[in-house]
Amino acid sequence: MDSLSVLLIIIAVLLLALIIWFAVTLRAFARLNRTLDESWKQVEVELSRRHDLIDDVLVALTAAGLDAPTQVDSTRQARDRAATMKAGPAGKAELENAVSAALEHLFDAADAQGEPGADRTVRRLAGELTNIEDRIAAGRRYYNANVRANNGRCTSFPGTALAAVGLCAPAELFASADPAVRAAPSATFAQDRDHGEAAP
Repeated sequence: MDSLSVLLIIIAVLLLALIIWFAVTLRAFARLNRTLDESWKQVEVELSRRHDLIDDVLVALTAAGLDAPTQVDSTRQARDRAATMKAGPAGKAELENAVSAALEHLFDAADAQGEPGADRTVRRLAGELTNIEDRIAAGRRYYNANVRANNGRCTSFPGTALAAVGLCAPAELFASADPAVRAAPSATFAQDRDHGEAAP
């Protein structure tokens, strides 16, 4: 076998190895992108449940006699904006933080008035809302972990090469810099001492 044939064989082997490496790398990035998309969809499911439950909370508080129209309107408006506005994860985080802040003021008003906050239905819904907040927090952690993995790959080789041809793009975090907003809203209402009701 002459040297030209050997050279051609070496080049063919190297090209084949490069093609296999590229296919494996591309598949790994595609798998990470699917995981990223699925984890964000799960966050959106929990956010949708939260929005639906907030409507129930507002109805229950109003029925229980809450006299706080400003807080009710602010919560409803923040909820409507978060539920209807199209935004990426970073934009959604800002909208949801506004909802959390509005809920905190609403629950403070209910707690201050005593009677609405001690209503059994309100307390049950507040407990459900806290559970949803916990699931959102768990979903946020999982999604953000996938974002960091994706962004780490996109900013290091071979991700930089794939990013140059549009096959890898950094993703947005779903996070807040404010730990008070990131926390679940308070749902610890005062007990109704007049009727001696304990928390369910």
